[in-house]
Amino acid sequence: MNYTVTVDPARQVIELEEVKNHLRVDGTTDDGLIGDYLAAAIDAAERFMNRPLITQTLKLTLDEFPASREIEIARVPVQSVSSVKYYDVDGAQQTLSSDDYFVDTATEPARVRLKPDESWPDLDDGRPGAVEVTFVAGYGDTPEDIPGQIAQGILFTVAHFFTMREPVIVGTIIAKVPQSATWCFDKYRLKTFA
Repeated sequence: MNYTVTVDPARQVIELEEVKNHLRVDGTTDDGLIGDYLAAAIDAAERFMNRPLITQTLKLTLDEFPASREIEIARVPVQSVSSVKYYDVDGAQQTLSSDDYFVDTATEPARVRLKPDESWPDLDDGRPGAVEVTFVAGYGDTPEDIPGQIAQGILFTVAHFFTMREPVIVGTIIAKVPQSATWCFDKYRLKTFA
């Protein structure tokens, strides 16, 4: 099971100027560095929570259809499922008809569930990545769509990266991302093994 972003978000989760205001940084000397820290903080937050923040397109790749009648999508919130594709027994990629399944975006994780009279098609036996689910996920298209608590956690993380530019060991304690950032993210974390 693998998730990859196929269409990046059109906007940044937090604009650079907002981050600089939080850091109390004037001028442009550190813009590149702060931008890198912001990208790393957003990536870390999205991975920790299993949540794409700004609208983006992702692909879930599976080696086979599940034994159950549903595929769980553990990157939420899912806005829509674009397609379910698979490699048939002849090795040709096919698209499963959307008439064969329901999409449940209201639950977490989201689900693609077969309709009662349908079954998963046979696959190209042993082919890695034989099933691909393409979907759109994220809170929306603008930073205002993201819960404020998540944005605050990202600001805390960038501030930590900016002030602690290298791992620091104090005695036997390694300085980590501040607990305040984790508290901001924990409420939204989708705990899953996917």
